[in-house]
Amino acid sequence: MIAMIHEELKDVLRLTTSRLVHLSMRSFWLYAKEHGLSMAQMFTLGQIHAHEQQGGCNISMISGHLGVTNAAVSQSLDQLVQQGLALRIEHPQDRRSKRLSLTPKGREVLQGGLNAQQAWMDNLQQLTDDEAAQLSAALRLLAERLAPLENTKVPATSQTSPLN
Repeated sequence: MIAMIHEELKDVLRLTTSRLVHLSMRSFWLYAKEHGLSMAQMFTLGQIHAHEQQGGCNISMISGHLGVTNAAVSQSLDQLVQQGLALRIEHPQDRRSKRLSLTPKGREVLQGGLNAQQAWMDNLQQLTDDEAAQLSAALRLLAERLAPLENTKVPATSQTSPLN
C-alpha cells in the first residue's frame, strides 16, 4: 500500500512539475523574446544580479554556473553591454579582471522577466481558502524535505522513466 502511495505521489509530482515549468518558462521565454533577448542572456542577467549581493562576479563564475564556455558568456555579455543592460567594470585590485554589474535598465528587464515568470500564480486566487491552506502546507512540507537535496548530485539516469 505504501509503495502504491509513493508511486502515485511520483506521478503527481511529475505532472505538476511539468506544468509548473511549462507555465513559468513559457512566460519567461516570451518576455525575453519580446525584449530581443535569448534565454542565455536572461540567465546571464540573473547570474550577474545574484552575484552582485556577494561582491560581483566575472565571466568565469557565470560560465561555470551555466555550464558553458567563457567565450559563449563573453559573446552574450557583449550584446548585453551594447543594449545597455550590463557593465564590465575594472576590478580595483586586478586591472586585468573585469567585474560584471547590471545597469538600472538591466535590473528592470530582469525584474520584468521574473514577474512574467511568476504571473501564472495570480490564477491561484481561484482556490478556496481551505484549498490554499492545504496546498501551502503540502508545498511547505515538500520544500522542507527537498532542502537537504539541493547540494547533492542527482544521477543523470533513473531506473524508472515516464517514457518507458
